Amino acid sequence: MEKNDKKSNWRPRPGTPPEIQEYLLELAERLPRPGFRRRDLPVLCPLVRPESLANYDSAGTGVEGMFRIGRFVVYPTENFLSWLENKLAPINDLKRHRVTAERFLDGEADASRGQVGGRPAAPGAGHFAKRRNR
Repeated sequence: MEKNDKKSNWRPRPGTPPEIQEYLLELAERLPRPGFRRRDLPVLCPLVRPESLANYDSAGTGVEGMFRIGRFVVYPTENFLSWLENKLAPINDLKRHRVTAERFLDGEADASRGQVGGRPAAPGAGHFAKRRNR
């Protein structure tokens, strides 16, 4: 791959957390212009796997403006950065239900019975579930 001499005009949206802005601006300097091949993604941006991007594309939620040159799928750099910015979120904003050490120590999560918040977990689910005898 050739070194990218052109500076990117892309800028993160206002309100994007500073750590995400910093990462995206650094990534914008490394990505080639005007676009790059899907198969080059592991070298350019290890956060996103080419297979995952192909799945997003087939679901209709992938990078806008994607096109093919022969058998290669090419993504416009500016569109990829905007798409990635929408996908990235600070850990505090994630709404997944997880058992934290504080909740476990406060008694809200009972690992010995596979319970979280007083309700039983599904059999065989979660990190604290007992292994079945085989």
